[in-house]
Amino acid sequence: MRSNVFIKPKTDNEIKEAYTNYINSAAKNEKTRSTAINRLAELELKIINNTLKEKEEQSDNSVTNELNDTRYEASLDKAIKLLTTSLRDYQKAKENDRIIYQLADIYTQKGDHLASITLLKKLVDEHPKSPLYAESMFRLAEHSFSLGDYISAEDAYTEVLASPLNNIFYEKSLFK
Repeated sequence: MRSNVFIKPKTDNEIKEAYTNYINSAAKNEKTRSTAINRLAELELKIINNTLKEKEEQSDNSVTNELNDTRYEASLDKAIKLLTTSLRDYQKAKENDRIIYQLADIYTQKGDHLASITLLKKLVDEHPKSPLYAESMFRLAEHSFSLGDYISAEDAYTEVLASPLNNIFYEKSLFK
């Protein structure tokens, strides 16, 4: 006869602590360290998204908003550190296009558009077959367009149109 065993699920903080301990103790050449860094970054991104939702829902409570802002900024900084570490330590990892894209997105959220654009350029230069290529080119096109650099914007929009993975960006690029 089998008895049911209840296993208490770990909280996000317990999981983060376990990943952090592993990352700090693992050798850089351990393959699973890269996975742990990326998983920890995903947990930080989850905190970022939850904090944004809370801010939208509780826009009238200044104390809660202040706490959310502090938590939000701390999570952004932690995610940047983790993703940068992953890119530095695992330069040939096959998921680097996704990591570069996530990092660019985080810099956009922090308001550092120059860093975001630099990373998007890195993504399109180093990963032209990435599923994120068309969206990255579209964002670069939009950036050039907003600066009034219409020649660069046209070139980037044309790249989006030529990309086989242009999905939702095709019509938007065609319009521009």
